[in-house]
Amino acid sequence: MEIKNNDGNYWIKSKEVENLYHELSMEMMKNIVRRLKQRGTADLIENPYVWQLEKLNDMHLITEENVKLISKYSGVAEDVFRDVIANEGYKIYQDSHQQLAQALKTNAQPNYLVQDSLNSLAKQTMFEVNNLINTTLPKAIQKNYKQTLESAVASVVSGTKSDKKALSEAVLKMYERGFTAFKDRGGKTWTVERYAQTVIRTTTFRVYREMRERSADELGVDTYYYSAKSSARELCAPLQHQIVTKGVARTINGERVLSLPDYGYGSPGGCLGINCGHYLTPFVVGVNYKPELPEYLENLTEEQAKQNALDKARLKAFDREVRINKDKQILAKELGDKELQAKLKLKEKTFKTGRKSLIEKNPTVIGKYPQKVLTKGDEKVYNKGVDIKIDKFTNCLEDKKTGKEINTEIKPYKPKSKDLQGWKFDWTKETDSNISALYLENDKVIQGLIATRLDSSSNAVYVKLVETAPHNYGKDGEYAGVGAHLFAHACKEAKDNNFDAVYFDSKTKLKDHYAKTLGATVLFGDRMIIEDEAFNYLIKKYYKE
Repeated sequence: MEIKNNDGNYWIKSKEVENLYHELSMEMMKNIVRRLKQRGTADLIENPYVWQLEKLNDMHLITEENVKLISKYSGVAEDVFRDVIANEGYKIYQDSHQQLAQALKTNAQPNYLVQDSLNSLAKQTMFEVNNLINTTLPKAIQKNYKQTLESAVASVVSGTKSDKKALSEAVLKMYERGFTAFKDRGGKTWTVERYAQTVIRTTTFRVYREMRERSADELGVDTYYYSAKSSARELCAPLQHQIVTKGVARTINGERVLSLPDYGYGSPGGCLGINCGHYLTPFVVGVNYKPELPEYLENLTEEQAKQNALDKARLKAFDREVRINKDKQILAKELGDKELQAKLKLKEKTFKTGRKSLIEKNPTVIGKYPQKVLTKGDEKVYNKGVDIKIDKFTNCLEDKKTGKEINTEIKPYKPKSKDLQGWKFDWTKETDSNISALYLENDKVIQGLIATRLDSSSNAVYVKLVETAPHNYGKDGEYAGVGAHLFAHACKEAKDNNFDAVYFDSKTKLKDHYAKTLGATVLFGDRMIIEDEAFNYLIKKYYKE
C-alpha cells in the first residue's frame, strides 16, 4: 500500500500569512515616505529645524493611518492562519489517520476534538502575535520616524548632502532598522515583521509534523517513513527514504528500522531539528511500501545531498538580497529618486547574475532535475513541458467568429473528471498545486486551467501546468487569448505575494514562441522566466487598476 501526501494547500496558505506581515511593514513605510515628501523638501535645505518640527507635528497623522493598517492586516492574517491550522492542518491529520487505519485494517475513526485543539492553538498564537504588534508597533513607528527626521536633518546641517539625497539615505536607513519589537536575552534585535513571520513559520511546521504523526500515536504504530529531498544536513542524509523509529533500532520482517535518537533527534542541529525540512509519515512494515523516488533522488549520494544543502543556503542568501533590493526600489520610487532607483536596479542585476551562475552550476537548488524518460515499446517518450500556444493578446477573451471581446473571471478550481472530458492532462492528479480556472463572466464553462506554486526560495511563482479548453483549440476554436490571460494571472499572483517573476519549463520547440509572445527568457535548458518589463506588461494588459 503506497503512502501519499496531500498537503499542497497547507504550505501555499501558510506562506500567504507570512507575506501579509511583510506587506504591512512596506505599506507603513510608504505612508511615512508620503508624509516626509508632503509639501516638498525646500524647508529641509533652507530651515532644516523648522522642517523637522513640521514633520514631527504630522506624527499623530502617521500613527492614525498606520494603526488602521495594522488593524486591517492583523484581521486578514488571523483569518488565513486559522484556516491553515484548523482546517488544512486537520485535513492532514484525517488523511494520515485514514491511510494508517486502512493499513491496519481497523475501523478506528479520527478524533474530531483534534480540530478544536487546532482552532484553540491558532487563536492563542494569533492573540500573542497581535498583542505584541498592537503594543509595540505604534511606538516603533514613532521612534523610527523620529530617527529618520534626525538623520535627514543632520546630513543637511553638516553640509555633506543635498536635501533629496539626505532624505533618500534617511529612508533607506529606516528600512534597514525596521520596526523594532524587542531585544531577546542574547541581545538580538527582533523587528515586528520578523517575529510574526518566525512564529507563524515555526507553528505551521510544528502542526504539520504533529498532525502527520498523531494518528500513529493513537493507533499504536511507532515506525515511520523518513522523507527524502535533494538537500540534507549531515545527520539527516543517512535517514532519507528509510524507515525510522523514535525508539530502539531493530529489524522487522527483513526491513532495517533506524533509531532517530542515534542521529541527534531532539537537538537543534540533529535530524528533524531547526530548519530541517524533513517530516515523518506513519509506516506499517509489511503493509506499506516506500514511494518510488524520482531519478534525481534515486541515485543521490549523502555528499551530494550535503552540497545541495549548502548551495540552497547560498541561493536563499541571493534571494534575500534581491527581495531587500526590490523593497528599496519601491521606497526609491515613492521618493521620486530616479538616481537611487537606477543604482538599485544595477545592484539587482549583480545579485541576479550571481544567482543565475549558482543555478547553472547546480540546477537542483530551484527544483530543476533531469527529465524522467518514459518507455513506450522501443520508442522513448520524454515528459512534456508547458506547450500552450499564445495565439493573441486581448483585453479579456475574444470571440473568434465575431471579434467581440468578452469579460472574464478567474477562480480557484478543484478538478473534477466530469468537467474535463477531452482535456490533454489529468488535472485531478495535481494535488500539490494551486489550480485556477478561467471563465467568461457569469458563465460556468471552463476556458482554460493553470496550476501554480508559490516558490519563496526563488521569489517567484512556478507555472507547472497550463492548458486551454478543447473547444478553443486551433483556428476553429471559440475564443482567442486564453494562454496569455492565464500567464497574466500567474504574474498577478506573483505580484500579490511580493514576488517579481514567473518561471516554467517549456516544451523545447516552443521556447522561441514564448520568447516572442511572452517576453520570456531562458534560465537554462528548457526553463524560462518572465520578469521585469514582460512581467509588468502582462499584469497591466489584463488587470487594469
